[in-house]
Amino acid sequence: MHVSVTPEKDIEIDEDIVEFIKKQGMDYRVSTTCSGAMILPTSYKPPKPSDLKVDVNGHKLYISRVQAQYINKIDKTMLTKLDYSKLEKYLI
Repeated sequence: MHVSVTPEKDIEIDEDIVEFIKKQGMDYRVSTTCSGAMILPTSYKPPKPSDLKVDVNGHKLYISRVQAQYINKIDKTMLTKLDYSKLEKYLI
C-alpha cells in the first residue's frame, strides 16, 4: 500500500503493518517520539488535525505531517514492544 504525501513523494505502508492494524482492530498514529517515528494507538497518541489520514481495512492510520516529510516506509520497526493494557492504570 502507498500513500501520496506530495505529487513527488509516496510513503509505502508495509503489508505487516496493514495486517497488524487489521488484527488489532483499532486506529493508530505514526508520531514523533524521542526514539524517532513510532506507531502508537490513537487511544494513547490522539491524531492531530494536520495528520494525513489513511484508511486501512476500515481502520485509520494517521501519519504526522512532520514525520511524513522524513519517512519513506512505515514498517514493523516502528512498532513499540509495550503492552498498553498494563499501562492503563498509570494513565489519567
